[in-house]
Amino acid sequence: MTGTKIELVDIPAWRLAVLDPVPVPSRLARPHGVVRAMRNERQPLGLTKHRAWSVPR
Repeated sequence: MTGTKIELVDIPAWRLAVLDPVPVPSRLARPHGVVRAMRNERQPLGLTKHRAWSVPR
């Protein structure tokens, strides 16, 4: 039986970077087909229009 080697490494810097928010228009003129299909769902992916997820700074 051989032993298992586990190596711990630091998280890459790009994973820790704080990103600026991306501006998104409140209304899409020509949404993608997937977006159109999701509009028919009551709560697509468990998201609501009233709550937005954000990363604390």
